[in-house]
Amino acid sequence: MSKEGISISLSELVQLRRQCSGLEFTKPKTVYTQQAGGFISGFRGRGIDFEEVRVYQAGDDIRTMDWRVTARTGTPHTKIFREERERPVFIVLDYNPNMFFGTQVAFKSITASKAAAIVAWAAEAQGDRIGGVVAASDDYYELRPCSRKHGILPLLKIISIASIPAQTTCKTHLAGALARLQKVIKPGSLVFIFSDFTNLDQTAQQHLGLLSRQNDVLACFVYDPLEKEPPPANYYSVTNGDERFTFNTFSKKFCETYRQAFIERQQTIKACLAHYSIPMMSLCTMDDIVKTMNKEARAFE
Repeated sequence: MSKEGISISLSELVQLRRQCSGLEFTKPKTVYTQQAGGFISGFRGRGIDFEEVRVYQAGDDIRTMDWRVTARTGTPHTKIFREERERPVFIVLDYNPNMFFGTQVAFKSITASKAAAIVAWAAEAQGDRIGGVVAASDDYYELRPCSRKHGILPLLKIISIASIPAQTTCKTHLAGALARLQKVIKPGSLVFIFSDFTNLDQTAQQHLGLLSRQNDVLACFVYDPLEKEPPPANYYSVTNGDERFTFNTFSKKFCETYRQAFIERQQTIKACLAHYSIPMMSLCTMDDIVKTMNKEARAFE
């Protein structure tokens, strides 16, 4: 694997801006203003704020009639709402130890970093404010949503630093990142979570449940091809740092069990997220990120 697959620089993350133009997370027929709509079709979309009540005019939507004012004045009145033009978009990146693994093209951490950067650039292009929480090996990094480059560049800088494999024992976890997010998020935000969900424990699930009640949340499950498919037929010796194991991929039974274990894990994560109405897309380290995310997003339409 090349060095590019193990780490990523700030300049490389900035260059990904050119790829965000191919990312289509909106449903055109539901967009009525230049910046209206959310990222994922079927999501709640931006909120609307009440602005005023005025005399009814031909063409106004009868569903917005203010019947109390109409009854009091004897003249038809309608409510006018102003659509919220900016929507906070939060990026959550989980750099748990298992994310620093990869057999082809890149570590899972780097694939997640690139995907997060592309989504952030897409949000910036749409005029949304960008914030995030990054769970690095040593600490959590929080960014409150800011507009334009004041939001995205600090986030990309943190990603470029946090995505470097650490030599120390990991002190962060997904539940901690989600707990930090709840301190800075406001209702109606859009949240993207990039992780392999290795540590999707009960506490993390509770935080997901709270977040999904008032926000739109999308999970991106990142995996390596070796996690899905066993290596070519041979005997392999592996270690987790404490113990050493040998497995035999000549065995068809072992290979089938191997594949089934991944499918069951993926389905378990998906079902857990679905319980909180959180859609999940899957992203392999070998995938074309934009094409895969567009393909997965269409499944939510």
